[in-house]
Amino acid sequence: MADERRKLPALATIKVPMAQVCAAQIRDWLQAGQRGEALLMNGDDARPVRASDISVLVRSRQEAAQVRDALTLLEIPSVYLSNRDSVF
Repeated sequence: MADERRKLPALATIKVPMAQVCAAQIRDWLQAGQRGEALLMNGDDARPVRASDISVLVRSRQEAAQVRDALTLLEIPSVYLSNRDSVF
């Protein structure tokens, strides 16, 4: 078990890359939605995915900033909403 822990990267070193992966996935969904390839179903009805359908839940302001920065680099507008209550 101790050997396995040494092989794992420190959480701090993967937060920015994970925010970038998250932003890239959001970009891909939005682009697919524009092409009519990513759809949300509601019974028999379907419509393309759009930005207002997507939200990202983070644990801290720092993580929110990292996701926001990653979205900004991909020219994806975003908003930050905070309620100090925790869902955890």
